[in-house]
Amino acid sequence: MPELPLPAKLYAAILTVLTTGLTVALLAVQGGIDGQLLVEAIVAIAFIAFAWLRPFPLSFKRKLFLDNSVLMLVILLFPAGMAMAIAGIGTILAYARRQKDWTEGVFNAAQMMLQAAAGSAVLAIGGYDRTLSDLNEPLALLWAVLAGAVMFLVNNAAVAMMVSLQSRMSARTVLTRILTSLDHVEVVGYLAQIGLGVAGAIVVLSAPWMIPLLVFPLAGAYVMIERNLTFRWQAELSLKERDLDLAEAQRIAHLGSWRWDLISGVQAWSAETFRILDVDRTDHLPSYEMFIGSVHPDDRTLVDSTVHEALYDQKPFSLEHRLIRHDGEERIVHERGEIVLDEKGNKTTIVGTIQDITERKNLEEQLAKFAERGRIEAERAEARRRLAESRELERVRLARELHDGPVQNLIAISYSLASDHRSPVDQSKQNGYEAVQEEIRADILGVVAELRSLIGELRPPGLSEFGLTAALEGYLAKLNRRRGPDAPEVVFDFDGATEGLPEATAMSVFRIVQEALRNALRHASASEIRVSIAKLDGYLRLEICDDGRGFRLPDRMNVLAEEGHFGLIGIVERVDQASGDIDIRSQPGEGTTITAVIPVIGEEKASDQNDQRRSSRRPSTDSVGIA
Repeated sequence: MPELPLPAKLYAAILTVLTTGLTVALLAVQGGIDGQLLVEAIVAIAFIAFAWLRPFPLSFKRKLFLDNSVLMLVILLFPAGMAMAIAGIGTILAYARRQKDWTEGVFNAAQMMLQAAAGSAVLAIGGYDRTLSDLNEPLALLWAVLAGAVMFLVNNAAVAMMVSLQSRMSARTVLTRILTSLDHVEVVGYLAQIGLGVAGAIVVLSAPWMIPLLVFPLAGAYVMIERNLTFRWQAELSLKERDLDLAEAQRIAHLGSWRWDLISGVQAWSAETFRILDVDRTDHLPSYEMFIGSVHPDDRTLVDSTVHEALYDQKPFSLEHRLIRHDGEERIVHERGEIVLDEKGNKTTIVGTIQDITERKNLEEQLAKFAERGRIEAERAEARRRLAESRELERVRLARELHDGPVQNLIAISYSLASDHRSPVDQSKQNGYEAVQEEIRADILGVVAELRSLIGELRPPGLSEFGLTAALEGYLAKLNRRRGPDAPEVVFDFDGATEGLPEATAMSVFRIVQEALRNALRHASASEIRVSIAKLDGYLRLEICDDGRGFRLPDRMNVLAEEGHFGLIGIVERVDQASGDIDIRSQPGEGTTITAVIPVIGEEKASDQNDQRRSSRRPSTDSVGIA
């Protein structure tokens, strides 16, 4: 018992003093006690203590004390004073054996003594004289039941007063709550104890010598009943622990279970199922309508048809769908169900599980984003590698051009000069020397022209001064001079689209056209190459089309790099650097068409947009629009 406030302590002390004083006074009025009555009193004290010490375990946290039975037996067999003494002493001995709180023990002893006094008073009013003839009268039995009722009220009134002093509620309110909270099981149990006490008193009054004979069968019956109730209590405890373990496991796994009896229509949900569906289990009974009402409106038709198809086909089902909680939060669950059939093949039950997989779905989405980001980074790294290879090949080509052209010519000029320097000077050959010098001068000018041509490829002449159209026409004229009369016809269709382009955009377009024309002239064997440029709402559409022999494009552009064909790779990379999109179409015998769409923006904006596009989900150069 918790620490009592001072008023409660005073109340317990007053009740103890009053009952003790009343007991002493009644014993004094009673007079002497013979030996047989004393032995019977000692046995009754033992019964009181035993009833307190060995209750029946009815269920988990519920026990049945037979103190009321023994108390009824005592007031029917002993005078009021002795009945009060037996009740108080037996209770105190029980608490001494259990080593419980002495304050609680003394208060309960005073309660038992007060009940004994009230019950004895009712029997005295009814004229009961503790004889078998009196007890055999039907009216005496009614007085015994009335005495039991009065003891019940007195006991609860004493408890109500103690609770009132502790909680500061009125004693009347507490007593009313106690009485109104009784159920019929408790009332029947109390009446059964009263009847058991009356039956015991009849046996003792009719044949006291039978008491020793009844000890053994009564003890055996008590042990068997106690064992049976103990087994039941242990089973309930084990079941409760299992339910707790299952509930904890379901809570951790976010996995609820449910059961639907198809015959009775009754459903049973686990605690986790209520939590997942966001339903208060104390206010609602499980139902299919409640479940389907928790499903996302866009998924209800799917869920409802899946459940009914499973019922019709008698097959298990499994699906994922969304739920809407009361606060508007959207969750994703995985639902599984299975039809249970009886021995005749009739559908009896649906059992299933519902698991909240929202966190798993979110994690999968995050992992997918990380994987996509990793793929984009890998593609960027591959693009940088290919660009580095392309630039290296460009350097190799430039070095080869310089070595095979201007360098060789300069070496030849140096040999010629050295040879003329070693020859003796003859006035007759002076005129010949002048001719040689003129030839050397022409060779030097040729080397200069070659160097200018190479420089022009590195930095197209006239692009900044005269614009993209002039630069492309100059480059085409140079190609025609190199190719001669067998060069294919190149048609430009710009229609003013190249006017006013930012230098960065113009340079990107020039390089793309330059590389495309170079590839077509080298490999296409075309009779005509058409280059067209048009402006479309802030974008530049560039198309290079030839009627050459064409080729079959691989599924991945990397294959071209592996085979050493870097022309198309360079075009794709230049378009990608310009934040554009490219489409390459070619078939053997049908020519080749390259279409690029490039945004027309300034250099700073181009850099920003390029970063944005590379962080988006734009296709890589391995999957450009190839048909």
